[in-house]
Amino acid sequence: MAIENVNPSSMKLKDMVNLIYEMNIKNLGFNLDTGHAGLYGDDPAKAAELMGEKLWHTHLQDNFGANDDHCPPGIGILDWRKILKALIKIKYKGVFMLELTGTGVKSHRTIEQLKTFPLEKEMVFGINYLKFLL
Repeated sequence: MAIENVNPSSMKLKDMVNLIYEMNIKNLGFNLDTGHAGLYGDDPAKAAELMGEKLWHTHLQDNFGANDDHCPPGIGILDWRKILKALIKIKYKGVFMLELTGTGVKSHRTIEQLKTFPLEKEMVFGINYLKFLL
């Protein structure tokens, strides 16, 4: 099971990480949602380093610091070079999953904005931007 970093109203990221490591359960780790980290005041790169070897999965998404917009990496304010360097530093070997707007996800972008940047375009942009940085 991979626990995702969410709104820290109930528990700060550092406390959650410490708790998971202290529990020392073999099949319990983390899912880093980069958009959540940035949105809730955590540096996604530092979050990855903090999660370390227990980081098993990612939700790679960007935003502008106000809403959980699920933008592709590179369309927002997150520092993707720094995030990728942190993932390389901890030798992350898990899935690089793009979490994009798609069906069923509440977006804070307008319908007109979504029409001009369809999901397929978001996927191509996000994947190619990450490849470019790597």
